[in-house]
Amino acid sequence: MPLQLTINKSIVHTINPGDPPGSISSNKPGKREVYLFECARNDEQSTLFRSRRGVDVEISDSRIVMSMGLEKIRTLMRNDRHDIVVTTEEGIEVLVRFEHR
Repeated sequence: MPLQLTINKSIVHTINPGDPPGSISSNKPGKREVYLFECARNDEQSTLFRSRRGVDVEISDSRIVMSMGLEKIRTLMRNDRHDIVVTTEEGIEVLVRFEHR
């Protein structure tokens, strides 16, 4: 089963086992954070990371995230979920939920 990412209760992204990791950023004033999330190939768990440096580059529909200094936030097993609040580029706070289905 996949890792689902919901924002304000709407499913916006699904990561299937073996897919490349996904990412989302938070743009609080003076502090940028980048979160990476992935579903293990064997589908036993999903993992959430935060880039301590908050460095990423977007090119077209691709994003490159500096992997040095990644901090593991949580490992999700089946039916586990984890919520974070991120700030959009427009300064709006949104609830993001990660759930390993």
